[in-house]
Amino acid sequence: MADGLQDIVDNLAERLQRSVAIDDPHIRLLAARRHFGDEDATRVSSVLNRSVDPQLCEQILAQGIAQWTAPGRVVVPLEGARPRLCVPIRCTGLLLGYL
Repeated sequence: MADGLQDIVDNLAERLQRSVAIDDPHIRLLAARRHFGDEDATRVSSVLNRSVDPQLCEQILAQGIAQWTAPGRVVVPLEGARPRLCVPIRCTGLLLGYL
């Protein structure tokens, strides 16, 4: 499955010409695509560590993304961090992760 997920991320990133990542519901990185010049230090750290700092994770989850049913913007509360488009990935209502 990991290869299939990586293929999806790779294809979507190429089509969008944007960095793409998929995280699990706890914001642990599952798959990521190379950068297109749109990365910031938080994204680079996430890719290298395959997760984000627990405090930052709490701040992101506090924005209510686990309840979202539609795409929205996530504000990363760190200097120099860019907002992210966050798309919840759901199947029959169950949260599987975030794009």
